[in-house]
Amino acid sequence: MKTKTAKIIIPAVVIVATILIVMFIKGNPPEAKRFGSPPKASISVAALELKPQNYQVMIDSYGTVKPRTQSLLVAQASGQIIEVSDDFREGGFFEKGDVLLKLDDRDHQAEVKSSQANLLTAEQGLLEEKARGQQAITDWKRLGGSNQASSLVLREPQLAAAEAEVLSAQAVLEKAMLDLERTKVTAPYAGRILSRSVDLGQVVTNNTQLATIYAIDSVEIRLPIK
Repeated sequence: MKTKTAKIIIPAVVIVATILIVMFIKGNPPEAKRFGSPPKASISVAALELKPQNYQVMIDSYGTVKPRTQSLLVAQASGQIIEVSDDFREGGFFEKGDVLLKLDDRDHQAEVKSSQANLLTAEQGLLEEKARGQQAITDWKRLGGSNQASSLVLREPQLAAAEAEVLSAQAVLEKAMLDLERTKVTAPYAGRILSRSVDLGQVVTNNTQLATIYAIDSVEIRLPIK
């Protein structure tokens, strides 16, 4: 009897509980939560007066040190090298005007003496031509020439030629003396020997490359910057 009563009561309780749950859900429908507008951000601003100031910028770069002045030392006279300075070596330092090399100057001394003799001969010829010109004027006056004597009679062309001979001889002598002076190869500036091409006993001619030199007063560095 109890079993039958339980079988009736349990389904009835389940049905009633289900009805109550359904009624509760219908009476309390779910509500969607809606977010309001986002809060406004509060911004604080600090103002500063701009003032110029020094700022050191560090930039990394690499370059090669090169001399500002680099040149080839060449011979301006011909002859055999008979003396070499101790500084005439790779890496050697020298000052402006230092004698780096000396050439055999005997041929050039002979040229100077020959040029001096030619100059003396030309000057003697000029003096003789001036005397002939004075004599020509005296002879013209003694002969009673009433008109002005021509330039040929007064030997003016011959005098001009004699003066030109003197000038030419002087120029030849100056050139010979200059060649003699150039047998001493001097440094054009204070610098250093980068490389040399000749040595003691070698015979050189005009424009022979003697060495590569560079000045030590200042250097340059090319630095590429990105």
